[in-house]
Amino acid sequence: MELNTLTAISPIDGRYRKQVHHLEEYFSEFALMKYRVQVEIDYFLFLADKKFFDLSTKSRNYLKAVAENFSPQDAQQIKETEKIRVGAVSYLNTRPLICGFEQGMMKDDLELVFDYPSRIASMLVNDEIDLGLVPVVVIPKLKNYHIITDYCIGADGPVASVCLFSESPLHKVEKILLDYQSRTSVALTRLLCKEYWKINPEIIDAGKDFRDHIQSTTAGLVIGDRALEQRKISPHNYTGVSVDY
Repeated sequence: MELNTLTAISPIDGRYRKQVHHLEEYFSEFALMKYRVQVEIDYFLFLADKKFFDLSTKSRNYLKAVAENFSPQDAQQIKETEKIRVGAVSYLNTRPLICGFEQGMMKDDLELVFDYPSRIASMLVNDEIDLGLVPVVVIPKLKNYHIITDYCIGADGPVASVCLFSESPLHKVEKILLDYQSRTSVALTRLLCKEYWKINPEIIDAGKDFRDHIQSTTAGLVIGDRALEQRKISPHNYTGVSVDY
C-alpha cells in the first residue's frame, strides 16, 4: 500500500507530514545509518591520528567523502547487506517451518536461500549463511552454534521421506549408494548396516542421478521429496526411523 495521509500509521507521517518532514534528516532510518557511518569513520580517522596504523592522505580523503556524501542509495545498500541470510531446505516436510520466514513480520529482513540439507550445512559451516535448518550431525563442525528454537523435523515412527530402497531383500544387497543431499541419514545408514542389520555391503557416496542405478543388488539411500517418488518404483524400502534400536 502506498504511503499517504490516509494510509500512514502515525499522524507524523500522515496529516502532519508537511510540518515535520525536515525531521527525517535526524530521526529516520536513513539518518541513523548516515550518522552511524559518520561516527565510525571519525573514530577510524581518530585511531589513525593516534598512530595505531598508517593511513594515506588519499584514503583519508576518500573516507571523508563517503561520510559527507552519504545518500539514500548508500543507505539502501547497507539495508540489503544487513539482511539475515537464512538457509532452508526445499523439501515438502520443511514447509511448516519456513512458512513463518516467508509470511512473517520479518520477511523483509531475511534473505532466504533454498537448497538440500548437506549443502545448507556446508553453507553454515563456511559462514555463507547466518541461520540454517541443518542436520544435527553438522553441529560438531561449527565453531560455535545457537539453537534458535525448539522446533525441528523429527519422528517417532516410520518416515516415508528417508528410506533405503532396493529391488532385492536387504540380506542380498551388495552395494548401497548414499544420497549426496544428506549427512545425518548417511551416518544413520552406516550405523544400521554395521550394528543392526549386520550386513557389510560396499557403501558408495553417490552423485546426481544415482537413483537410476538402484537395481538388482544395488540399493540406494534416498531422502526428501525424491524418496516419496522412489517408493512407487522400488519394491523394497527400509526406514531407520522405524527401527527399535
